[in-house]
Formats: sequence, structure tokens, C-alpha cells
Amino acid sequence: MNNRDSVKFGLGIKLGLLLSVFGVVAAGFTGYYSFTESRTLLVKAAEKELLTSTQVIGRRFTMLLTESANNVRLLAALPASRAVFARADGFASAQDAENVLGTIFSSMLTLHPEYFQIRLIEAANFGRERVRVDRDEGRLSRITGQSLQEKAQYPYVYQTLRLPPGAVFL
Repeated sequence: MNNRDSVKFGLGIKLGLLLSVFGVVAAGFTGYYSFTESRTLLVKAAEKELLTSTQVIGRRFTMLLTESANNVRLLAALPASRAVFARADGFASAQDAENVLGTIFSSMLTLHPEYFQIRLIEAANFGRERVRVDRDEGRLSRITGQSLQEKAQYPYVYQTLRLPPGAVFL
């Protein structure tokens, strides 16, 4: 083997090595570009999915609040609700109206497991509860007598009293 063959052989190795390094660097850049683009696409897709989920949950929450407000208006409009405070047609006494209202409250709690408690609070007598039904460990119980509480000091009572008829405090 002469000197010329070793130079050609050395030059071939160097050129091959240079092309290999170029191929590895090109593959690395291609892989990095693919990774960053894929990550960007995944983040955008996740953001879009999260936004859609948030909008759906927001709409559902708004519907639940509207439904709850409508249930409150319904309960307030019942003749039994008014008869608790003043004698009304169909009720012999306020106690009869309270019993009917207690049954209605129990039915409402049965239909709406997300409700914890329903109560009728009067504006007079320091915001004393007149009718109250609680959900306790899956059971419904009507609270009566000395267990009924005064609630006038709570914002949900005194701020509700400032609202016009038909408005609901949340």
C-alpha cells in the first residue's frame, strides 16, 4: 500500500464521518422541531378542550342556579307559604299550613338531592324559622318547636328583605 492509497482512505473516512455528523445533526433538528410542534398542537388542543369543558360546566351551573331560584319563587308563591303568616283559604290554621309546607319541603328535598335544607323564615320575630326540613345522612327530618332558630342576623336574611318581591338572593 502506498502513501496515496492511505490519503484516499483517510479522506474517505473523514468525508463519511462528516456526512454522518451532518445526518445526525439534521435528524436531531428534525426531531426537536417535530417534538415542539407536536407539543404546541397538544397544548392548543388541551386548551380548547378545557375551554369547552369550562363553558359546559358554566352553563350547567347557571342552569342550576336558575332552577334553584325558580324553585324558591315557586315555594314562596304557594298558598301554604302565605297561610303560615295569615289565615288563607283552605287552611284552618297556621299550623295546618306549616304541616302542608313541611310536606312540600320534604318532597322538594327528595326531588333535589343537591339541596341540603329548605326553610321558611319570617321577617318578624328576629327572623325566626317557621318551617324547616333538613337532610341528615340521607334522611329527611322536619325540625319543629324549640329547635327552630332565629336567623335575622345572617346576610342572606336581612339582604333578602331589602329585595323587591320575586327577587332571589344568592
